[in-house]
Amino acid sequence: LKNAIIFCNRKSDVDIAAKSLKKYGYDAAAIHGDLDQAQRMETLDKFRNGELRFLCASDVAARGLDIPEVSHVFNFDVPSHAEDYVHRIGRTGRAGRKGTAIMICSPRDEKYFDAVEKLTEIEIPRIDNPVKAAPKPARKDTKVKDDAPKADAAQQQPQQDTAPQKQQRKKSGGRKQREPEVIGMGDDAPAFIRLSFEERRKAS
Repeated sequence: LKNAIIFCNRKSDVDIAAKSLKKYGYDAAAIHGDLDQAQRMETLDKFRNGELRFLCASDVAARGLDIPEVSHVFNFDVPSHAEDYVHRIGRTGRAGRKGTAIMICSPRDEKYFDAVEKLTEIEIPRIDNPVKAAPKPARKDTKVKDDAPKADAAQQQPQQDTAPQKQQRKKSGGRKQREPEVIGMGDDAPAFIRLSFEERRKAS
């Protein structure tokens, strides 16, 4: 990829695409009708002489562009008017050179995509989305699914204070003593195992 023009349907998206590309280290700038003539000419000059690699453009601003060496055209949006597609891809592959045009299409764009194929009378080759979303790591506070192994009951539910425990809390100034953790026994754990060392000594 030597350089590329990236077409968006809306001027706001042209700005967003250019800012996003620059954020991730790509040499990009926007050109659309809201920019004054001086800004547009400066951006085009940089793109022509190779100072700028990516030009994010609206259809209106890109009309009449005469840049012979554009290796790629990206249709970030499927054009809402099929004629604009022909105009867009005509920016690459000029004067006998090879060029590549790529269009991003989502299910909501299918009617526009069909209109483009009908106008050009060419079936545009489809490719799978090369960007595969990586699975998100499970958060620590994620709820356990129904089909996942459940934790022991002793870990899931706080135990109610027994009479000896309430008495022990009074002696300790109202602070609740941390119960011993029982792993692997659940509700089948013998009662004496749940008692603290002090409570077991008194019980004996």
